[in-house]
Amino acid sequence: AQESLQEFGEGSMATNADAQKSLQEFGEGSMAANSKAQELLQHYEEGLAVANAIQNFTIVILTMDRLSSLQRLVQSLMHPDCQYGKFNMRINLEFHIDRPKNNTSESWLDLIHWTMNLSWPFGSVKSLVARKNMGLRDAWLHAWRPINEDDRAIILEDDVELSPPWFQWVNGAYNAYSHERGVAGLSLQRQDLVPLKNRQMRHDRVPSNDNEPFLYSLLGSIGFAPNARVWTEFLDWSECALCNDIDVSVDGLVTSDWWRRYDKKSMWTQHFIYYMYHNGLYCLYQFPKNDTQALSLHWKEKGEHFNGPSEGKASHGKVHDLGNVVFPDIGNIRRYDWGANLVNSPSRRTLLLSAAVGYKDLSLYSTFMSTLRKHYNGDAMLLVEKGAQPEIKRLLVEHHIMHEEVDNTSSWHDFNIERFKFYTTFCKTFDYCMAVDFRDSFFQDDPFKFLNVESDETELFLQTHHIQFGQNVKGIPAHWKMVSTCANFNETLADEYRACLMDKPLINAGGIVGKGHIFERLESIVTSMAKGEDCSDQMAINIGVYCNLLSNPSSVKVYRQGSGPINTLGYGSKYLKIGTKISNLDCLPSPIVHQGDLLDLTAPAPLGQSCTTDEFEKQPIPGGGYMLVLVKKPLQSMRDSPFQPAQEVLTQQFGETKVGAP
Repeated sequence: AQESLQEFGEGSMATNADAQKSLQEFGEGSMAANSKAQELLQHYEEGLAVANAIQNFTIVILTMDRLSSLQRLVQSLMHPDCQYGKFNMRINLEFHIDRPKNNTSESWLDLIHWTMNLSWPFGSVKSLVARKNMGLRDAWLHAWRPINEDDRAIILEDDVELSPPWFQWVNGAYNAYSHERGVAGLSLQRQDLVPLKNRQMRHDRVPSNDNEPFLYSLLGSIGFAPNARVWTEFLDWSECALCNDIDVSVDGLVTSDWWRRYDKKSMWTQHFIYYMYHNGLYCLYQFPKNDTQALSLHWKEKGEHFNGPSEGKASHGKVHDLGNVVFPDIGNIRRYDWGANLVNSPSRRTLLLSAAVGYKDLSLYSTFMSTLRKHYNGDAMLLVEKGAQPEIKRLLVEHHIMHEEVDNTSSWHDFNIERFKFYTTFCKTFDYCMAVDFRDSFFQDDPFKFLNVESDETELFLQTHHIQFGQNVKGIPAHWKMVSTCANFNETLADEYRACLMDKPLINAGGIVGKGHIFERLESIVTSMAKGEDCSDQMAINIGVYCNLLSNPSSVKVYRQGSGPINTLGYGSKYLKIGTKISNLDCLPSPIVHQGDLLDLTAPAPLGQSCTTDEFEKQPIPGGGYMLVLVKKPLQSMRDSPFQPAQEVLTQQFGETKVGAP
């Protein structure tokens, strides 16, 4: 037994030693495997970082069946002096091939084949074919939807040809100005159109600006690279504008005449002109020193815009060396208006003023101030009650908003009259002042931006409700019965007031914009006429404006509800929505939304819900043949792709075996 026990012990020790050895070998192998895994993970992460660091640039080419034109354009894009390799970027090529209006043609199919067989060494190639004929306007509006504000692209029609330095210039301009809010995009075109029709207020040609970059109010579509943020917002706006058939003409421009006269499906640029105009945007250009040369050349070949035979020559010659291109700070770039006149941007002192007396709810203050400061960094002031809460004062300091403490013991109606004295006091030193209600207002855009498209001769801007004097609707009878009191019970005068008020839209006193000095005149009218709730400040303003009690009535502009800087939503007003934003009736976001608390703004807007377009369909006739019948079809969303892969089209035409045929 002792011997057996000894042998068992020796065997157990040997087994244990073997186990220890095996465990050690396993551990070493596991460590090696783990180390290898860590190394592979590090390589993957490094590769991912490199991939993410490479910026994508998209070249979108709009084409249909002009193969020789397309080949000429692509050949210019592949010129070795384009030097894409210098920029550590992936240059992706997208062909957007429209479908012919009638039957497919051999030239159309040949073009599709050619795009699919193209070798492009600088990035990916994508060939997409429209499911139905789009026309030039819709081709542009579906050309590119940026993923984020850093995206870059250029959109080219196929009868364009580019000079070799084009990418150097566009990429440099993107680096300098892609996040500048006033730059709508970059153009390679040597723009020669001065669209202002009044010859006494315009130059005959666009200045070369000493061959330095400059900003011009008119876009250039012959080689256009949009600002990603502006383009995304424009696409959302244009969908609403098309849905609601918005008149996008701009007074005094020849482009507006073209838009009215010609097929609107062939012209996208007027929508962008309107959008640029109302948002104070410019397009960036740079002309080569030789005035016969340009970064983009236009061959003006037969198509939607040119019906005659091609001239057989380009608009300009190519430039091969731009020299030392410098992109100045945005504040140092010259700007030119529709008439190619140098723009001296006015330096306006503006004040936004509101009376918050009597309000203690912090959420009202945070909403008002935070939305204001998101869009406006100029002077602002709140009238607050004396001894306001420390939290309110902290918010005022945090948002850089001045305040004046008011010792108020008046009723709500009486203070609405007294506030005009404060308006006079604080507005008189400013070029323009906006007095807006506090509790029920919030901001969606710069409240003073609208001044860029208004005449300097206008001294007072007011806004109305969607109801008129003389209507038997909510809001009007209560105001109508004030007339006698406002006339100090002089019935002859009261009848005069009723006559000049009849059929006029009710002006809302909760949003007034004017030159500093005009508020003194408003104060005089309000304080001399208004008597609390029996003759409100609002009724006094209506009588003062419509009955010509102001010294210069021609200097007053009254915006109808749904237009101008303030959109007042009470009393059955009409409005639109783009996403979550409340919009004016031209689909542009309302800079200020007033009385929004009276409505459920999360619900769909009362307008713009059913977007349709007129199309003609073939309806068979008994006995053979067909007739074209007008039908309304849903308007396709800008976010929905109207394309299908080119390979699908060729498979449908020829079957699988011939997809790759030359």
